[in-house]
Amino acid sequence: MKKSNKILDIEKIEEDPRGCVYSGDFNGKNFQIFSFKKDAPRGGHYHNLETTHFILYGSLELRTKSKDGEKEDIKIVEAGEVVIIKPWKIHIFIAKEDSLILELREEGFETFEYQPYRKMVNEFIGKSKTVT
Repeated sequence: MKKSNKILDIEKIEEDPRGCVYSGDFNGKNFQIFSFKKDAPRGGHYHNLETTHFILYGSLELRTKSKDGEKEDIKIVEAGEVVIIKPWKIHIFIAKEDSLILELREEGFETFEYQPYRKMVNEFIGKSKTVT
């Protein structure tokens, strides 16, 4: 069998009113690419492992909370910035304009929903689907 010279593999795995999600591998490392339409929220959860987000273009509001969900921190992140989300840090990105993020994650990665933020995501999707 001939060995493939392919080092990059990308597949669209989801599309909804917020934009698209692509999953890929580069030399055996997994990544996700998230496109955001203006005002679209993504996230609303926390992970068991650290993730690294490269803001490829656009501008987003990043909201984070500790796992107890108490104090919320809000900041704007823009193209060229790198955001590291520590394990168990609740987070959501909300696009200030059309945006694109590349996320790196390790094997064994799991996601757990945080309902107050997920409600924002679900309301955006539901509202977008009712607009004709």
